[in-house]
Amino acid sequence: MPGEADQPVDLELNLDSNLANAALARREIERMANRAGLEEEEVAAAKTVVTEAFTNAASHAYPAGENGPIDVLALAREQVLTVIVRDFGAGIRPAPLTPQTKGRLGLLMIAALADFCQLRRMPEGGTELTARISAPTAAGSPPAEHAPEVDSGTHTAPSEAEADRAADTRPDSSGGGS
Repeated sequence: MPGEADQPVDLELNLDSNLANAALARREIERMANRAGLEEEEVAAAKTVVTEAFTNAASHAYPAGENGPIDVLALAREQVLTVIVRDFGAGIRPAPLTPQTKGRLGLLMIAALADFCQLRRMPEGGTELTARISAPTAAGSPPAEHAPEVDSGTHTAPSEAEADRAADTRPDSSGGGS
């Protein structure tokens, strides 16, 4: 959510974009999710969110074969975990994040798992993904937010129903033919 990155964080990892660092980010986010009191299902969701976000940043932010910095931040509050993954690379292309958007299935998965998901191009360059995961019983937890597309480079993920429709339109990858 706007302003969350300005709050004191409970976790700050400054990693390079080597894909092996996704495992470290995943372990630390699991620790933070447990600290926030999330249930097993939400802990698993938080781990998937950070893995997908880190992998996207590592794969797309920097030129092939080059490593660059990726920051992973977390705010753990009572039954709510906010995860922020930031890169300092090329930035995202301004385009609506919809189920029909090609090549962004990881972002759609994050949107389906998180209560709130926002992807934005940073003014100084790079991309920041913010996702919030909360326990279903989190008192005072705001409802899921899926705001409309903003032309300034902020992308807010589609609803879970939209993500489900996108998953239903993917070709069968099981190797079996029809």
